[in-house]
Amino acid sequence: YGRILLSGFNENNLNKIIEIMKKKSKNPIKLNLFPIQLTNLKNLKQINMNGNNIQTIPIEICNLLNLTELYLSDNEITIIPIE
Repeated sequence: YGRILLSGFNENNLNKIIEIMKKKSKNPIKLNLFPIQLTNLKNLKQINMNGNNIQTIPIEICNLLNLTELYLSDNEITIIPIE
């Protein structure tokens, strides 16, 4: 299906883990899909997905009622959910 599985991560340090992975890799990681599993982290306050190849934001992002900051610059976004 092409979705990225992120399990076993604490939501407080998920963004830090992704940033470390990008910096440590010789070929920086570029996500093509928004990790749908992030939408299960109900207390998530910030998501930084700058500099990827994400094209679609899932409608499930609307379930993140505590999300106050969403960074998606430098992506290929063509579809934004409307609820």
